[in-house]
Amino acid sequence: MNKNERSLFLQINRNLFRQEDIPVLNEILEDVDVSVMSRVNFIKPTTLLLVSIFLGKFGADRFMLGDRKYGMVKLSLILLYYLLLSAIIAADDNSALSIFFSMTMVLSAIGTFLFWIYDVFTSLRRTKTRNLNTLTQAIGYTDAALPTEPDKSPERSYGTNGYNNNYNTSSEGSYQR
Repeated sequence: MNKNERSLFLQINRNLFRQEDIPVLNEILEDVDVSVMSRVNFIKPTTLLLVSIFLGKFGADRFMLGDRKYGMVKLSLILLYYLLLSAIIAADDNSALSIFFSMTMVLSAIGTFLFWIYDVFTSLRRTKTRNLNTLTQAIGYTDAALPTEPDKSPERSYGTNGYNNNYNTSSEGSYQR
């Protein structure tokens, strides 16, 4: 992509990515063909936020992001809650089994609620990270961990985690940079 195409793409889609990733994306997109970019499916963060608010209790937000494992956990928790609720209503007595079902239902409800609240508050960040990963996979970018602030100094070496990995040990055994 030339500079104008990159600038236009980043201006139009800047809300799909974290702001600290925009300069790095500008460099990465330098060698990318425009036709590749039209085939990438991004998820709008606000769309996922709304799905997370209204259908997040059932794991729909996690399934949209491709996180099937936690989507199944959320779905199982809410199904367990409704199953136990129906068992308590059907039992209609104060037996030990009914009390056990009530306690399990309360714990299931608390777990579902906390999981849902966490996902609502982190849905924007998780969507933007997913969009970045989708883009880097589509263009064939091999470094999985994008550094948010690349260091330009030649004396430092940054690994895939983006942190300085140059450590020298002195004779005393302490770490020095």
